[in-house]
Amino acid sequence: MSLFSPPTERELRGKSAEREDRSTVRVEELVAARSVVQKVRFRTTNSAFSGEMTLVASFDETEGGAEVAVECLEMPPGVRPEDNETGTRHSREQLAC
Repeated sequence: MSLFSPPTERELRGKSAEREDRSTVRVEELVAARSVVQKVRFRTTNSAFSGEMTLVASFDETEGGAEVAVECLEMPPGVRPEDNETGTRHSREQLAC
């Protein structure tokens, strides 16, 4: 999977290329309509981004839709929490379209 930052983004830097985060993702656990646990490994030559991160997404039904919560665990040391939060927010905004 690859996630790309838009050209207008000035703060985020990619882990695989300047504006790209390329990763291998596998589903570790799936509970239908409730949650998914994924293991994420970035494709990078930078050791600060190596290792496996756990991403937990949970879904709660709401009137007219669903609320999505995302938690990232065991992040590689090079992943700044504030960058991760910004990237997660952007991803969630895309889901809301």
